[in-house]
Amino acid sequence: MTGERAAGPVREATDEELMLRYQNAEEEAFTELVRRFKSRLVSAAYRVVGDYDKAEDVVQETFLRVHRNAHRYRNIAKFSTWIYTIALNVARNELRNTKRKKLVSLDAFGAAGDSDSDRTTWDIPDESARPDLDVQNRELRSIFENAIGKLPVRYRTVFVLRDVQGLSYEEIATILKMPKGTVKSRMNRARQRFRELIEPFVG
Repeated sequence: MTGERAAGPVREATDEELMLRYQNAEEEAFTELVRRFKSRLVSAAYRVVGDYDKAEDVVQETFLRVHRNAHRYRNIAKFSTWIYTIALNVARNELRNTKRKKLVSLDAFGAAGDSDSDRTTWDIPDESARPDLDVQNRELRSIFENAIGKLPVRYRTVFVLRDVQGLSYEEIATILKMPKGTVKSRMNRARQRFRELIEPFVG
């Protein structure tokens, strides 16, 4: 019963509150942050570095840095922005170290939850659909994966953060340390290039 009572408030706390509680040595708060962000960060890292094992390494290093730099966090911005900034920096370092560009997955591409009118949403087929559509679904998914993988890293990064992770332009600008206008410009070019890459296949 004690554990259940302790778990309730942690699950109800905001990300920012959890980080402040972790600064006060509440280990359960950090565990909850890992629960909330691990899968999202792996998803984002994978779509940047193109390798699941490396993506998991990126996220592990990200949480290590959160732990080591917990004392530096200040509740003046969203915690998600802070942790995505760390994760993207680690991921970009990984890209520079390996100097390889692999295909990226599109499992969560076009996820719901973006309220902006310029949102680009692609209908990714459900692979659990009718068996006779399986081949078509795999082909379409492969087309999208190849198109994302061919985007230059500077465009792919904003594309993943915006159209896969669903972050706002303001958050992306903070994470990438660039003006909001630059983010929008890169996003427009990324979407334009993506359309050019898939058009021959999907019409």
